[in-house]
Order: sequence, then C-alpha cells, then structure tokens
Amino acid sequence: MKKTLKSSSGLTLIELMLVLTITAIISSVGIINIFNFKANQDLDNTAKEIVASLREANAKSITGDNLNPLLNERWGVHFDNTSSPAFYEIFNGDSYPGTTFRKRILNPGLEFEIPVGGSSLDVFFDKLTGITNPTQNVKIRLKTDTSKFKIISINSNGSIDF
Repeated sequence: MKKTLKSSSGLTLIELMLVLTITAIISSVGIINIFNFKANQDLDNTAKEIVASLREANAKSITGDNLNPLLNERWGVHFDNTSSPAFYEIFNGDSYPGTTFRKRILNPGLEFEIPVGGSSLDVFFDKLTGITNPTQNVKIRLKTDTSKFKIISINSNGSIDF
C-alpha cells in the first residue's frame, strides 16, 4: 500500500509575510515621494505668488493706481520675518506701514531665509518708473530640507526674476 501526498494549493505563512513586507516597503517609498513632491510644489507656488505680488505692486506704481486718490504714493511689498507665522504684504504708501492692499501668510512648511529671522525687508517701486533701488533678494526655503530654496531678485530697474 502506497501513501500518496496531496499537493497544497494555498499560501504558506512565510510567503504571505514576504508579500506583505514587500508591499509595505513599496508603499512607504511612494508616500515619502508624494510628501517631497508636495513640499516642492508648495515652494514653487509660493515663489510664483511672491513674484506676482511684486509685479502687481510694480504695475500699480507705474500706473499711479492709489488706494487713496488724493495721495500720489508709491507701492511696495513688505516681507516680515519678525513674527510667526512669517508673511508678506502689498501696501500703498511712501513708507511701511502704508495702507495694506493684500497680506499673505507664508505656508507653514516654508520659511524666509532672506530676510533673516527677526528682521523685515521693504521693496518700494518708484512712482511712474517702477524702478527700485538697490537690487534686493528674497529667499524662501523648505523647513524640512534647507537645501531646497528659491531666490527672487528684484533688480534696480524694476524687473523681477526667480
């Protein structure tokens, strides 16, 4: 009498654990990449928003658009790194604080490197010409990875680059 062995068609516990481990590793790498992608997108979008705010203040200075029609004041952007959260705002006036046009809070995952902590920076655009003096820079970076940053240059001729 011969004994025959039946073949098993199920998974062993070791095979199941191996598949789950590989799935967990692949998933964790994917999640980390998604978070890094989102942080980089936040940095890019904030840099574009700052550039748009600077260009808007520049255009308003050139056109003479004033919040108070009785005054002929220039426009500027104030970058404040003295408080938490850091912010920037477009304002109308010959000095800061003038009349605030729009204020934006910096994304919690980002920080200003320029202006340095505890200081602020004002960028003024001259009336009708839109020039600013001297050339100034604003630098924002990721809090989690300070090697990732954007520098926005406001040139003395009023052009804005990043």
